Amino acid sequence: KKGERYSHLLTNLNLENGKEYYIVIRGVYSDGNTSAEGMTDGIIIDTTPPDEVFIDDGTYCTSDQVYLRWGASDPESGISSYQVQIGTTPGGDQVTKGWLNLDQSGAGSIQGLALTDHNELTYYVTLRVINGAGLIREISSNGFRVDNTPPPIPAVLDDGRYTNRRHLDFNWKWTAVDPESGNAEYKIALLTTREVGATTQWQSVGTETAINFNAGLQEGIWYYLAVKVVNGAGLSSIGFSDGILIDTSAPRPPQITDNTDYLQINHSGYTTLSAIFTASDDESDIDYYEYSVGTLAEPDSLIAGRPIESSEVITEPLALKPGEVYFFTVRAINKAGLVSMEGRSDGLMIIDGYPE
Repeated sequence: KKGERYSHLLTNLNLENGKEYYIVIRGVYSDGNTSAEGMTDGIIIDTTPPDEVFIDDGTYCTSDQVYLRWGASDPESGISSYQVQIGTTPGGDQVTKGWLNLDQSGAGSIQGLALTDHNELTYYVTLRVINGAGLIREISSNGFRVDNTPPPIPAVLDDGRYTNRRHLDFNWKWTAVDPESGNAEYKIALLTTREVGATTQWQSVGTETAINFNAGLQEGIWYYLAVKVVNGAGLSSIGFSDGILIDTSAPRPPQITDNTDYLQINHSGYTTLSAIFTASDDESDIDYYEYSVGTLAEPDSLIAGRPIESSEVITEPLALKPGEVYFFTVRAINKAGLVSMEGRSDGLMIIDGYPE
């Protein structure tokens, strides 16, 4: 009759998985005539559950959230939905108390958990995948544990306080390993101040524990390396080097004052000499001096390359000859280890009596 709906069940058709089938229908009138044919939009046969199902929950997480990656494929009817539950046994739901729906993105965090931080307790994630035909496949992860403590602060070393090269070497090889979840990754940032913030640009170096820089470095700048260590649960700590300054220029040659042009010899036969040095270095400053005492022909005949931190010196009593002129020769060494050109005093003559 007009307007009525009919249904019919077809059985024992021996349909083939993965193929699409259509049903064609026509009406037969009481006078034997037939109506125009109508056709369904097709139906795909799917007799197999989802394939290539995986769930990755990592090895460690914090107590309030776990990051998951999931996926599956189904060439016949596609994936309709993903569900997940978490428990203390494979397939269990002791934590979530039932299934939670996941989206189709394949990655994300489940938050608001209250997991126990206990080294002996392992949690398992069970993934349920449903295809377009309503067939289900479930798998459980190999489990994860909880780590709520950040890793130890990295110990970051450089080559000292000063360097005379436009090249910087750093290492953090003595950094302690996180006792729960291990050190999963290091990130670094080269800084000109010993602080980091929201705009700091971090560079991942994986599990490497050393790095060097040789491009874009400037003279007279203090550099610091920040190292961020990330443990297996995603928690991090940051350590800093103590700073290193680049100085590739030698100090200015010292200016030397020996106080007099003539010096009366001591009647003991031994006489002390004195001098004052002045030198400067714009970047790393003066670390120490090296001075020599001798004649013009033999500048180090009495004292040769003796180091002194002070800029003033009084020698021990020296065996000096009347009528001879003696000189101080001085080099300045900066804190980067660079040595200045020599400076020389204008000389003083040893006399016995009055100068001629």
